[in-house]
Amino acid sequence: MPGYRAIDLAVVAMPLFFFPLSFIVFRERFIASMAISTFIMGVASILIISRRSDFRKILLRGWISSTVILSMIATVVLYFIFIAGGYVSILMGLWPYVDMVYTSIQSSIGGYKDLLPLYLAIIGLMEEIFWRGFIQSYIVAEILGIRGSIAMLLSSLYYTLVHIPTLNPPLIAGAFFVGIVTGFVAARQGVLGSTIVHVVWLELIVVYAPASSVLGWLGVL
Repeated sequence: MPGYRAIDLAVVAMPLFFFPLSFIVFRERFIASMAISTFIMGVASILIISRRSDFRKILLRGWISSTVILSMIATVVLYFIFIAGGYVSILMGLWPYVDMVYTSIQSSIGGYKDLLPLYLAIIGLMEEIFWRGFIQSYIVAEILGIRGSIAMLLSSLYYTLVHIPTLNPPLIAGAFFVGIVTGFVAARQGVLGSTIVHVVWLELIVVYAPASSVLGWLGVL
């Protein structure tokens, strides 16, 4: 058991190392670094959960149809939270921080822009396996015995914490809302649902309907 606990703690601590590495140290290669980091975290999570718990129950907790419906609703809610957050950032003079994130993504992908949707899908999938699967559903709920809204809040706070080294207020605040929305879906329908939310939302907010384009179209940017 002590060995198991040590491995659990090592995996729990992974984002404390990987996130600053991706956001700060390898900022010029942010997307690739984040994809690699989250892939390692996700695979480690799958290996642990599969050996000590029932990954299927964590993955899906309801009918697939209800999972898809709730996920789509949550995706729309999360997307418009970020559009509203972008507007608030403009009012508070914090938009340059938001623009910094978009610039970092575009510059880090370089001449491989066609691969950006794939990178984002990997990041969204692996983040959900780690944050909502391993942290929220396995560590907090099963190991610590803390369930419901408290488990969702704790995992969201940790997810927010690892974004603090970026010193980017909108990004830090955004991480909290991502954690709450995806955490809610994972608690109700499983990680499959929260993965749908995270991936579709990422594709929308980064590639297909970024906040900068929407706010510019609305005439507020």
